[in-house]
Amino acid sequence: MRSRPQWLLWKLTPPKAPGAKQGKLPYYVNGEPRGWPQGQPRDERGQIARDEQGRVQPTPEHPNVAQGHELDRAALVSFAQAVEVFKRKPAYAGIGFAFLPGDGLIGVDIDGAIDPATGEMSQLCQDVMALCPSFTEVSVSGTGIHVILAGEVDGFKDDPIGLEVYCGRQFFTCSGVVCSEVREVAPADTEALQTMREWVEQSKAQQLAEKDAARAAAALPPAPRPAPPAGQASGPASGKTDFRAVNDAALRHLGAWVTTLLPAARPYRNDEGGEGYRVTSKDLGRALQEDLAIMPKGINDFGTEEKLTAVDLVMRERGCPAREALHWLAPLVGVTLTPPKRQNGAGGAGAGGRPEPQPEGEARRDDPAGPAVADDVEAGQGAAENADSPPRKGGGRGGKGKKDKVVDPLKLDTLFKDYAYQYGSDIAWCVSRLKPVKIANLRHTFGGDAVRVWMAHDERRMVEEEHVVFEPGAELGPDYINLYAGMPLEPLKGDVAPMLELLRWLCATSEAPGMEANDIADWVLRWCGLLVQRPGVKMKSALVFHGPHGTGKNLFFDVLRDLFGDYGVMVGQTEIEDKYNTWLSGKMLIIGDEVVSSGEMFHAKNRLKWIITQTTKIPIRAMHMDTRWESNHANLIFLSNEVMPLALEEGDRRFLVVYTPNKERGDLYARVREFLDNDGARKWLHHLQTIPLDDFDPGDVPPLTRAKQDLIELGYRASERFVHEWLGGFVDLPMVACSSEQLYRVYRLWCDRSGERFADNRSKFTSTVKAFAAKQVELDGEGKERAPPLTLRDFTGPHPDYPNDPSRRKSWRIWLPRGCGPKDDEVGRGLAWDTQGHWAASVVKDFAKHMRAFSGRHEEPDDES
Repeated sequence: MRSRPQWLLWKLTPPKAPGAKQGKLPYYVNGEPRGWPQGQPRDERGQIARDEQGRVQPTPEHPNVAQGHELDRAALVSFAQAVEVFKRKPAYAGIGFAFLPGDGLIGVDIDGAIDPATGEMSQLCQDVMALCPSFTEVSVSGTGIHVILAGEVDGFKDDPIGLEVYCGRQFFTCSGVVCSEVREVAPADTEALQTMREWVEQSKAQQLAEKDAARAAAALPPAPRPAPPAGQASGPASGKTDFRAVNDAALRHLGAWVTTLLPAARPYRNDEGGEGYRVTSKDLGRALQEDLAIMPKGINDFGTEEKLTAVDLVMRERGCPAREALHWLAPLVGVTLTPPKRQNGAGGAGAGGRPEPQPEGEARRDDPAGPAVADDVEAGQGAAENADSPPRKGGGRGGKGKKDKVVDPLKLDTLFKDYAYQYGSDIAWCVSRLKPVKIANLRHTFGGDAVRVWMAHDERRMVEEEHVVFEPGAELGPDYINLYAGMPLEPLKGDVAPMLELLRWLCATSEAPGMEANDIADWVLRWCGLLVQRPGVKMKSALVFHGPHGTGKNLFFDVLRDLFGDYGVMVGQTEIEDKYNTWLSGKMLIIGDEVVSSGEMFHAKNRLKWIITQTTKIPIRAMHMDTRWESNHANLIFLSNEVMPLALEEGDRRFLVVYTPNKERGDLYARVREFLDNDGARKWLHHLQTIPLDDFDPGDVPPLTRAKQDLIELGYRASERFVHEWLGGFVDLPMVACSSEQLYRVYRLWCDRSGERFADNRSKFTSTVKAFAAKQVELDGEGKERAPPLTLRDFTGPHPDYPNDPSRRKSWRIWLPRGCGPKDDEVGRGLAWDTQGHWAASVVKDFAKHMRAFSGRHEEPDDES
């Protein structure tokens, strides 16, 4: 499949109603939405051109084509091309595969296949995977399953059971999470496809029977009502009369509410239904010919093949109960609702103020939204039996013969004690586990009735988004949820000689100006000790340990990570590159193990720099959840077996780099493991908590080790490497003044001889060399900073050989190594105009001799070879 040119990108679109799913809109890699391969037409202001009804009208230059059109096929690309664009453009949510007419592929989509709480697969999912042993992938949401087969079939689907079969149209979003042993696309079995089609037909027949039964029940005369008590006036029941009045008025005044509820609705007219509105299948994210028609004669959803009332439609789009939909719609269509009657008797709360568990479908009497009208509602299909519940696909709640369910008091008590609703969101926080969970997923664990009772009660705990924090050691009020709950281990005093010996072995070959190997090891030890002694401290530096395999890098630092429990984590390149970064939430120590490949090294450098230096809030992005902001307490350690694990800049002040020696040949590693098997982690924790830190500070600049300097030089651009070698005396060229043109020509010759494939142009070369030379800080004997080793100066004056010829150059740009400028200029008096020209010309002439010698010198073996 990867080789097929059928790949595209997709973006998430906002949900059409609270609680609804986000949409997924396909895009070509050229940035245009699918169906517009040449782009949408635009007006003179650069805006998308729309007609009076707000629709985009295609033009010959900008056609709107169907799936499978030759232009549509031409705009789709290979998997590798889609991945390349996706990596460069973070606006896209993912990569997708487009099914095309005649491609010989079938897609099977199972919604709700995986329980997010338990990870268990539904029976339908297990049955489909048994029938279709082919390439299978978990959907992007993590709750669905995609199966891809080879073959042809007429598509079919049924939303209530969550099964859809594509062929020749639509697209799959791809997660890369394969959940089948079969890694290839297998041929479809005809009998298996027929079995799935029969499941769909049986489900639709059952839905139709339930609708017919509901209509028959609605046609029966209402049961007689008991007479009101003496002295109490009788009056019309609010529920039935109000719902009928609002539904009727809504069909008469469509313009008053339809576009408010459905911004994508467009005016529509036909001879039979009159003037109304239509929402296209494209706006609904559906297949073709599955529009939603809202007309004065009624509301038809051609996708679910059902008729709706206006209140039904509001309930579905807004995800709200019937009463809330009624109160939203009534003022828009000019209907005044009948005030609800007061109910006598005590409320439903128990002695402790919490509600007594009630049967499913009953509303609490103390519900601030008003008394239940479940027995008296005519909201439409799906709302007649329970006014507090949105309509469900495939029939209403509590059908004939079903018994009322009772809320488990233990589950309800757990919700009140251990969960807090985050205001203005669709998530709750488990206080004991310090984890967020969607309200919809919470119902899988506790049941819909318990969650509804908990959500509606006044004593439900609620927390503001900004009050969910990660602040180790901070004392916060009851209105906060602190994701830090303390260090998991208790310290234990004991001998830690094996761990200290391992650290000194890892640093045995390290050195820095004024520091020996033991000094480097002590610096690392204090860095680790500060993390433990001041939980939550944000270091402005990070550690990099790289070297041969098997030297004990992971053995040493895995212990440090384990001291932090859930606040420490090991990550790889996948996590660093992923746009979702929940792995960063609530972390004090992050160990990156081979986090950057050579191809992504320079691209990922700024991401890593940001995590190290950002001392305030950082965004935490989770799939299908709103971004939240959290204090950054993450400290980083990088481990690698590569010679170049990271790309470092000249003058870097963030990383301590240690290149480890070869594997220790004695029994050191065995002694360390024995130490760890005997409460070693707790002993190491005690040692780190008690070592003296002296004046060690989170902002201390790491020493410049030889390993770090080597790493910096490995990351040089060709221009930087050339000038570094010239200044260091490694190029057969004297350190004397020359023109910018001359040095660039020498640089190009050097690139050819050194195997540098990507030479900078002259402008980039000049800018790079100037910046590089300025970063070379050197101190004199008094500790004062010396002038840069190389500067660029402009000299202006007549050419000495052609003083009166206006066509000859009058200016020179000269590179000046330190101490090589004209003497008069060095003492500050400056050179006369004519003298500048003479001096610059002589410099150019002298350097030309060195250039000829450099370019004519043949390659000779190095002294060491």
